[in-house]
This record gives sequence, structure tokens and C-alpha cells, in this order.
Amino acid sequence: MAEADGSPRPRFVVVGDVIDDVLVVPDGAIRPDTDTAAEIRTLPGGAAANTAAWLGATGADVDFVGIVGAGDADRHAALLDRHGVRAHLAAHPALPTGTIVVLVDGEHRTMLASRGANAVLDPDALGDDLLAGAAVVYATGHALAGDTDPAAFGRLVARARAAGALVVAATGSA
Repeated sequence: MAEADGSPRPRFVVVGDVIDDVLVVPDGAIRPDTDTAAEIRTLPGGAAANTAAWLGATGADVDFVGIVGAGDADRHAALLDRHGVRAHLAAHPALPTGTIVVLVDGEHRTMLASRGANAVLDPDALGDDLLAGAAVVYATGHALAGDTDPAAFGRLVARARAAGALVVAATGSA
């Protein structure tokens, strides 16, 4: 695709976490050892997936690379596609999609996180074909904090730079 002036649009490759956020807003004080009425919603999330969706919503050319539980690849791919993002999601056969329960208490929020399949995201699995022609490769700190080889992110950076891409890492969460 091209910009309005005919120049090609820069392509972003976003690498990182996909999360199912469970947002819990109690109707009042939490009552220990019994039910507390609450508004509960499940929303797609993850720092990297959210970044890809926002970029896509602005009209950017975006590929997203992540990993989810085996039953969730089609659902998360469709959610990203709604924002113009091409999803490249691995489906882990045993680990679930990452989940965060966000408990909202007035102005405060408490997050209970399970990284799920995100913990085994392998930067080495990102093919050079996706890096070719990318202007920017963006990764979140969550992609750096998994159970994979710690040097894998460094190899991804080297491969992306060799392909001519600028590499951006949001490491605040790592």
C-alpha cells in the first residue's frame, strides 16, 4: 500500500504478548468469603497486541507476531484483523492464552497476571520473510521476560537491523 503522495507506507512488525483481560469492577466493597456483585468483562489485551491494534487503527501497515493457547488463535487473529493487523499467531498445544484479572477499586487497579503461552514466545521463530521490508520492529518487555533463550531477543534485533529495520523495545515491563 502507499501513502497519499504515492510513497510506500512503512510496515511495522510488532512482537509480543497477547492477553485476555478480565476486568472486574465490584459494585461496592469486596466481601471476603462470600459473593460480591461486580461488573465483569473479558477484553482482548496485551501491550504488544494493543500497540499493533492502535497502529492498525491509524491506517499503518502492521504485522503482529505472538503466541496464544491452542483454541484462541482464530479469535485473536480476527480481533486484530478488525484493526487492519495481519496476525501471525502460534498456537501452543498445552499452555493457555495469557490472562490478566484486573480488579478495579476506585482509582486503584490490581492486576493478577498469568503469562500463559506468552512465556514461551520464541523470537527465533519470527521468520526473516516477515522482517524483510519492515521499517520498524517493535517488541514489548513482556516478550523479553519469558522462558525462552535470553539471547534470542538479541538475535532478533540483529536480524531486524540486517533487514534494514529500526528496532524499538518498550522494556518498562521487563
